[in-house]
Amino acid sequence: MKTNKNRGVTSAGKLRNYFKINVKVEATEETFRLPEVYNEMKVTELKNYMEFITGIPFHLQRISYLDEGDLLDNTDVRANDIVVGATLIMKIWSQWRELIEAVVFNDIEWVFQLGVTQDTEYKTPNSEYMPARARKQWVSSRADLAMIVAAHRGHTEMVARLIDEAGADVNATTPMGRTALHLASSRGKGDIIDLLLEKGGNIDAEDSEGHTPLTIANKFGHKVCERHLFQFRWQGRANKMVPSKPVPLMAHQYYDSKLKVWMRGRRAQIYFSKFLPPQEYETTCFDSPKRGEHVGVKKREEYRNMLDEKVCGIRVSDVDDGESGDHSVDVENASVDNQAYARFKETARPPTYEEWLSKITDKEKKSTDAKKKEKKIAKQEEEQKKQEELDRASTYEAWLQQKEVDKKRRSPSAGDVLAHIPTPLPEETMHKRGLGALRCYLRTLGKDRSGQPYEEWLDLKEKEILRR
Repeated sequence: MKTNKNRGVTSAGKLRNYFKINVKVEATEETFRLPEVYNEMKVTELKNYMEFITGIPFHLQRISYLDEGDLLDNTDVRANDIVVGATLIMKIWSQWRELIEAVVFNDIEWVFQLGVTQDTEYKTPNSEYMPARARKQWVSSRADLAMIVAAHRGHTEMVARLIDEAGADVNATTPMGRTALHLASSRGKGDIIDLLLEKGGNIDAEDSEGHTPLTIANKFGHKVCERHLFQFRWQGRANKMVPSKPVPLMAHQYYDSKLKVWMRGRRAQIYFSKFLPPQEYETTCFDSPKRGEHVGVKKREEYRNMLDEKVCGIRVSDVDDGESGDHSVDVENASVDNQAYARFKETARPPTYEEWLSKITDKEKKSTDAKKKEKKIAKQEEEQKKQEELDRASTYEAWLQQKEVDKKRRSPSAGDVLAHIPTPLPEETMHKRGLGALRCYLRTLGKDRSGQPYEEWLDLKEKEILRR
């Protein structure tokens, strides 16, 4: 049974039909072919796929079809009526469009004028309000983006200058975790791969899907790049290898086991004496003592060597302490030496239970005193803090009282207010002057906040009535 190369298998075991569509980058007027598209593919997966094909990072893509509206990320190909041979339009966000155009057209001087170096004078309406640290990160991100797109397009000189002069990070990643090495491997750009590896590109970097540049080269069928990356990886591992230290051979590794010297023969004892490694049982019997002196013998020797420096220059080994044989040493000096050794042994003995208990009790007492001292200091700090709060509160209350007093001083009393209110004219005077009561009242009010007399308002009303 023949299999169709345009058919794949889903994770559920069902056959999946692939078809081809096109995508046109509006900014650069480039058209790319997407050979492996299926109806159940989400727009998010489609953008992820386009990142390899077009070299435009995922977060800069705006995909539309048949109209100007952007395709929703959570929809699939079938829901958007995308058919075989259809052409999708990819738009790029405006703040990145000019930079990507310059990179695609391989205009190095133009690229370096668009804010990829820290000493650039290029700015946008947004970058003018950035602090120094944010602006530095913004310039670095532009240099990294230019380097990634240039690596995808195969512009070797531009990639080298962006890394060396603009300080672009050779291991910078897109939001999908892909480096310039990933995108160059997807397009089979061997020269770019060599350059990136020379500049310190991480050959083991994984994207969000767990793919390395080696697996990407294999996925897109670039065998030459795949073998090159594979060889470079093993060379790197070989350089990191540390040769193991030579291990001394044992006796049974020196001799040929066919001779059966371990069973009989004149060399049997020699063989058994060297059969086991050091610090194990020696000689011909397995129950023989271990190599080396007893611990007690070593300690006694240390005591005696120390006495050589402290006591009259006579070695205790030359003194008859009841354990050794006859020695020709002065008895007086020997007695002094033995007494010093006894004192040294007394001081070197392990502590008694009472001494140990006293030491533990003193240690616990010091720990308890330290804790009490810490609590006392904490309590004093807390009381001091409370006192400061009370002082601040009392100061605030005094400030409020003083403010009330000042407010009363500034505000006029009731008598002063009444004194400033003009007294209305008597009725006889108003009749003599021919004034109405309302006009006289308004005249006593004076002016409003805008400075206009209240009496003018009455004049306007009278004119309106007369016009009617």
